[in-house]
Parts: sequence; C-alpha cells; structure tokens
Amino acid sequence: FPHWVPAPVEADQSRSGEINGPLAIDGEMLLLARRDSNWFAVDAACPVDGADLSGASLSGFTLSCPAHAGCHYDIRAGKRIGGGPDLGCHPVKTDERGRVLVGLDMDFQPALPSF
Repeated sequence: FPHWVPAPVEADQSRSGEINGPLAIDGEMLLLARRDSNWFAVDAACPVDGADLSGASLSGFTLSCPAHAGCHYDIRAGKRIGGGPDLGCHPVKTDERGRVLVGLDMDFQPALPSF
C-alpha cells in the first residue's frame, strides 16, 4: 500500500548537488539527490542492465551512470536523455521536523517546469 518512509538523511545536512546512497529504504535501494531546495529519489540500479549507480555524478538535474558512458538521466522525471529505458522515480517531501520522506508504492508525478 502507498506510504511515506523517512530516509536516513537530514534535510539541513545535505548540500545542493549532493547524492546520498545507495540507501536501503523499506526494502528498496535508492539514491537521494538534492538540487537547491528540491529532493529527488531514484532507483539505485541502472535500468540498462541493473548496474549499481554508486559513484554516479550529478550535474544540474542530470545523473550520469558510472557504468555506461553516455547513459544520463533527468532526475526530475527519470527519463533517459537520448532515449532508452527510464530510471524509476519516487515522490519526496520534507516534513516540519526536517525529515526527508520518500513515497513508496505510489504514483510518481514529475514536477517539470513548463515553458
């Protein structure tokens, strides 16, 4: 059933551009990335072949897979840049106590800017 799970990171102790993880969150292996005041949670395995995304880099909103040259994902929606399988994304919010909460087993709606 859909539920929110506290992540093992503190909202005020992570910097913009930083990737946390892989983290085991309620049985899921995820990466948490922060860009400015926004948090993003993505699966910790590359959808190309399941390669571990430990050591992935973040530039803007682009996550680069360390195992595959040219394999880049937009963390806002999980879309692979240039086409191919998408990276799984999960909703994230912070609560009044500064905890980062990850939504599991719920629909993900990307919040992309409109032009």
